[in-house]
Amino acid sequence: MRVNSAIVAAICIAGILPSPCRSVVQSSNASSTNGALAAVDGNITTSSLTANLPGSYWVAELGRPFRLDRIEAVNRPAPNAAELDGLTLRLFSIDDQIVFETAITNPGAGGTWSMNLPAGTRARSVRIGLNGTQTNGAGNYRVGLAEVRLFGDISVPNGPPAYLIPTNVPSVSQSSEYPGYPAANALDGEASTFSHTADLANSYWMADLKATYPIDRVELVNRSQCCDVRLSGLVLRILDGVSNTVVAITVTNPGLGKTWSYAPPLGTAGRYIRVGLENNQTNGGGNYYVTLAEARAYSGGSNLLAASRATAPPANNLASFKTSYMVRLSSSLAPATNANDDNTSTEAKTTAQTVDGYWEVDLGDTYALYGVRTIGASGIESRLTNATVRLYDAAHDSVYAKRLSGKPDVFDSDLNGPVFARYVRVGLEDKQRTDPGGGLEWYIGMREVEVFGRPTNAVGILSFNSSAQQINAGESVTLSWQVEDVRRVEIHPVIGSVGASTLPSGLGSLTLSPTNSTEYVLVASNAAGIFTRAVGVQVGPAPLPVRISEIVADNKFSLRDGYGGSPGWIELRNTGDATVHLAGYGLTDAPAVPMKWVFPVIDLAPHTSLILHASGRATPVDPAGGLHANFQLSNDGGSVVLTAPNGLNMVDSLAYPELDADLAYGRDLEGELRFLEPTPGLPNTALSYAGWLRPLAFSHARGFYDRPFTLTLTNRNPGATVYYSLNGSVPALPYSSGISINSTKSVRAWVTRAGWKPPRIQTRTYLFIDSVITSSVMRTAITQDPRYAPRMRPALLALPSVSLVVPSEPNYDEQEGSVEIFWPDGTEPTQANAGLAQFGGSWQTFAKKSFRAKFRSRYGDSKLQAPLFDGFDHGVLARKSFDEVEFRGFYMAARFVEDSLLDMGSLNPHGRFVHLYLNGVYWGQYDTREPLTDHLLADYLGGKPEDYVNVKGNDNLGSTFVLGTPEPPNIFPWQHLVSLKSSYASVRPYLDVGHLIDFMLLWIYGDCEAEFRSAGPLDAGSGFKFWIADADGFLRTSATNLNKTTEAGPAGIYGALVSAASSDFKTLLADRVYRHYFNDGALTRARNDARLAARLQEINDSLIAECARWGYRTPANWASAAANIRANLFPVRSAQVVSQLRSRGLYPTFDPPSFNQYVRERDDPLHAGRQRSPAAWRRVLTSGAGVDSWNGDDLTGHHDPGAGPDLWRPVVCPGATALPASSARCPDRA
Repeated sequence: MRVNSAIVAAICIAGILPSPCRSVVQSSNASSTNGALAAVDGNITTSSLTANLPGSYWVAELGRPFRLDRIEAVNRPAPNAAELDGLTLRLFSIDDQIVFETAITNPGAGGTWSMNLPAGTRARSVRIGLNGTQTNGAGNYRVGLAEVRLFGDISVPNGPPAYLIPTNVPSVSQSSEYPGYPAANALDGEASTFSHTADLANSYWMADLKATYPIDRVELVNRSQCCDVRLSGLVLRILDGVSNTVVAITVTNPGLGKTWSYAPPLGTAGRYIRVGLENNQTNGGGNYYVTLAEARAYSGGSNLLAASRATAPPANNLASFKTSYMVRLSSSLAPATNANDDNTSTEAKTTAQTVDGYWEVDLGDTYALYGVRTIGASGIESRLTNATVRLYDAAHDSVYAKRLSGKPDVFDSDLNGPVFARYVRVGLEDKQRTDPGGGLEWYIGMREVEVFGRPTNAVGILSFNSSAQQINAGESVTLSWQVEDVRRVEIHPVIGSVGASTLPSGLGSLTLSPTNSTEYVLVASNAAGIFTRAVGVQVGPAPLPVRISEIVADNKFSLRDGYGGSPGWIELRNTGDATVHLAGYGLTDAPAVPMKWVFPVIDLAPHTSLILHASGRATPVDPAGGLHANFQLSNDGGSVVLTAPNGLNMVDSLAYPELDADLAYGRDLEGELRFLEPTPGLPNTALSYAGWLRPLAFSHARGFYDRPFTLTLTNRNPGATVYYSLNGSVPALPYSSGISINSTKSVRAWVTRAGWKPPRIQTRTYLFIDSVITSSVMRTAITQDPRYAPRMRPALLALPSVSLVVPSEPNYDEQEGSVEIFWPDGTEPTQANAGLAQFGGSWQTFAKKSFRAKFRSRYGDSKLQAPLFDGFDHGVLARKSFDEVEFRGFYMAARFVEDSLLDMGSLNPHGRFVHLYLNGVYWGQYDTREPLTDHLLADYLGGKPEDYVNVKGNDNLGSTFVLGTPEPPNIFPWQHLVSLKSSYASVRPYLDVGHLIDFMLLWIYGDCEAEFRSAGPLDAGSGFKFWIADADGFLRTSATNLNKTTEAGPAGIYGALVSAASSDFKTLLADRVYRHYFNDGALTRARNDARLAARLQEINDSLIAECARWGYRTPANWASAAANIRANLFPVRSAQVVSQLRSRGLYPTFDPPSFNQYVRERDDPLHAGRQRSPAAWRRVLTSGAGVDSWNGDDLTGHHDPGAGPDLWRPVVCPGATALPASSARCPDRA
């Protein structure tokens, strides 16, 4: 697409053209108002200006190469006009590859210098400046620009074709149909056929153009057979995309077979064409018929309603007919495949309340992607302006994200590629709403999503060769290469950038005369990453050796072995052009014992690397095929020696100094020994350092304090500078002396030195209870109330305290921060770095948010090690190592629900209440728990998180359960489970049936939304499990007015099993009801009351601090609410649910046989279900059914498999012992 606009200005001014600005920089700033961006702000009264320093320049990085036609530079006003004169313009495609160069001349004060560029010029960056000691026309070194403009083609290379008018097939309809005369007859190009409605008031014919277009003319062709007067009196309306009238006019009769024509006002644009009767008026024939032989609407000479208007879909669309998926809360929605079926007349939409809804396609393989085109669904095209296109790699890790650009209906996203990705998602993120007025709407849809790119092997380094593998000293050799779509090309060692030796076609060569045998590594880079290839040049007879290229002594996260461990490791590299057979070579960490470990039979191919785990294991090969040496590396320093098979000749050695965790030591691309970022198995292209810095020493430990103190930071790194912050931000305040700490503060500190690897930011929180109580965020109505003031200190010390420290208040974007846990018993605090983000909150605007902490190796801690839930395990042993922890701002209902499911014996997250501080500010009482994810199942059931799939079931369709959304890419296991839901026998291997039943029995009890989470294995096994996701309203007495036993549950699975009426399923259901609702079961009144009482006691004091912080509750109304639940919900709800289940046919009308060691409801309603003391046992077997039978194996009832739906008809089992009709005394135990 050719544009008459400035690309540079466009890429830096949002919303003009769809090309993001990578960077606009200059060598220095003359002042704070003369930054580089002033030259692309669209304002000629502002200007960029460098300081008066030699070699000054201004550079714009366009993100990718564009075809450029012309460049303009607007001069600054007098008296500075001469400074533009003599500057040099250079355009680059690859770094140091100059594709165009010219001198700029002075156009006069405020004038515009312009240059038409040679045809086909493609450039990625623009440099205007001075070279070396060159001066400008004013004799100084300043570079000043009022504006810079670039003109050219912004079409995406390897991207979507131009979006022309003939793309979408219009759809037509009419209010009714006279048999045999459909609405489409008016678009068939045949004047002899016609559309025809029935004789009904307000009849009409309508066309949907599927997009908004400029409309120059509308033509209506009258019937030629008869009844020409019927066209008279109809009203033509052109409507916009939201059905507002743009223009309206009354149609007149042109005569039989003639054409009525109308030219709307200039600038008219519309999407819908409507021809019909209004306000109960009749046509010229006195009836209500609307009939048309042909209808035409013209835009730029093209008939938008032409039958042959559709064009072939783009041939290079990688998404065509690939596997696609969409968040569909209801199975009644159109399939996701409608959005990649090469048919713009079909579409896929979410519901209007699908929070963070998205559409995603699996391209089947990784491609180099350049562009994504999204064509909005009819009627809601503008909703996509809040959507994001996100790309994922083969592991489904995000590699790119960008808000959609363009205007409805077509959004073309320039990815500034290539971006290597396999999955493409278009959808809403971070709870972005779509309602133009800001209302509660999350509604998106697509007619088509098209993805454009090419195979990954078509970009990067295509070839790298040497003219000879072996030469004699003094001879020369030519290195040649071909690259495609890269930004920088280098050769190492010594040579560096070879952009100047690379043609625009990507071909390059260089002739040199090496004096030593050398492995040359070609390194190229682009948006997809770094590419390398190597060739060897042997000078003389000695072949290039195997080298010890890199070692990591203290390995934590850089590499895992086949056992899942992280021992130190050693990397060997074959620098030559021939395969090396390593069998018999020796490797050691003790030079005096050269053959300490001997290589088994293994070959090392040319220019490849081999990793050896220094684990100390006696077994040389692990389950994944990794090699293990029988020694370990010391991070205090040492050496590694590689010896030839004869045991005498040293092949290579590497002595290394003391190393920090996950810091490598080895040879960089220049062959110099350096500290390195680890690159196991790859050339050492990562950052290298002269050394590493030790962490700072804090004079005071984190914890609770009552007295002010001065915090000192001790720096043990000569030449390094210390910075700190007190508000959670990245440390930027220079530290020179002590820091006064007299109130609650979170101190972050960092030490840095140019060229050295810094440690991670260190965080220490110091808690002063008195300062928390008197802080401005606390409500004095609580803190100074005589009833509560004496309890404030105990309240703030009653629970563990968690300090979250993060650069800014957490939002939905994950930020690196710190988590500290302070224990109420004085145990040493726990700290770990994590990614912190907000979660939830779509439907409310409370200031108190919920947060999630994810512990990842890139933040320094892959796990939080803490006994977080000791004492709160409910019989299910809680883990002490966490990938993720959630801090929920809820009070009690959610915690009660999760405790209940644990007490029911089902796997469920553990949790406890804590006090939370955010960047040193008290943030209230929070419910801390294990998240409902695949990590939970992996930790409790075994395996890895990737062996499981997560499912979200957000309740956005009212009170019913939704279909459920599995997280890509593993969507099949959930879909397979749902497809089997009507067969108990078929579904059992994939469903934890007991867990689902427990979930439903618990959900039925309360009054919360039908929102769920589920997770399950990829294959048959432990089965999918279910959890209540939003239990806020669970503890409400309004539950006593509800009967929820007819609900079908998540994805309708439970309801389908009930309807299938499998005797085994119904028996299991009855067994679970009996287990939980009788005999001191988890959902009996007594157990519910005890469970709630325990949690109320836990926060009896701490809630006072919460009330003071937020004011959502007062201690008094909290106590009243709790008493109401205990008095008016628990006493009646359990029996009520059982009665409802019986009425629904889900539980038998009689009680199963049971020992009477449990208190009966009729004997003692308050303690019903509790176990009697042993002395009070009558040891009697009773049954409410009037028939007593027991085979010694089952006390929960029996069923007759042939009894049909009457599953629980009492029967006498074979081998049963008959008992008297009332009771029988059992023998005493020995």
